[in-house]
Amino acid sequence: MKEEIGSLKRWLAFQLERFGSNGYLVCMSGGLDSATALKLSVDSVGKDKTFALTCIVEGISDPADMVHAKEFCRQLGVEHFILDMTRFFESYRSLFQDMSPLQVHTCMARLRPVIAYSLADKWGLKIMGTGNKSENVLQGWLHMTNASDVIPFVQFYKLEIREIAKEIGVPAHLIDKEPNDSMVNGVKDRDLYFGYGYEFIDPIIQALEEGDVSYLDTQDRKLVALLAHQRRRTRLDTEFPIFIR
Repeated sequence: MKEEIGSLKRWLAFQLERFGSNGYLVCMSGGLDSATALKLSVDSVGKDKTFALTCIVEGISDPADMVHAKEFCRQLGVEHFILDMTRFFESYRSLFQDMSPLQVHTCMARLRPVIAYSLADKWGLKIMGTGNKSENVLQGWLHMTNASDVIPFVQFYKLEIREIAKEIGVPAHLIDKEPNDSMVNGVKDRDLYFGYGYEFIDPIIQALEEGDVSYLDTQDRKLVALLAHQRRRTRLDTEFPIFIR
């Protein structure tokens, strides 16, 4: 993993120089992926060229995530911008009679990059995405949610992000933190997949990608079917927009 991390650092430094930008802006949720991205940016281009943005909505965002985000930014010496989106979100939600947790998540996930890009444009920054291969396979159909200029972890599964985090010095409490929906308080990633964690999900995704039927036949059929469905949906929906030829 050390070789891959070294390549990531060189790539991020090169991209920033190529862009001619003032630094990277990371949407810091307080979870593993964003913490790892933030630390990787600091290690690659320095704390003076790394900035963090956390968006919160009262009653929806998890206060513990905010605490973790603030603590880690302070530890790294990174400038941290906190935006309270409560009034903006409530105005949007008033258009609907009711919103499911998935609709709340999707709305929040799409609003955040709009705000991030507005700030990035103002300060001459580039957005560093925090998505990984696991999320890309399972949630790529959520259009606009991963809008960014560079995505260093796109070829790494969730479990591999943990290994990268350990190697570069992300605090243990963030590495061991239960993966959750940082935009909807109380919703854990495993809640979406019959209670299974990424130690089960990642190998199945990898088997689906590689066509390893013999491994898939040994796993929970409901979980395999769900992940296969979301993988197909992602592959179809990432074809959009469709241009006339």
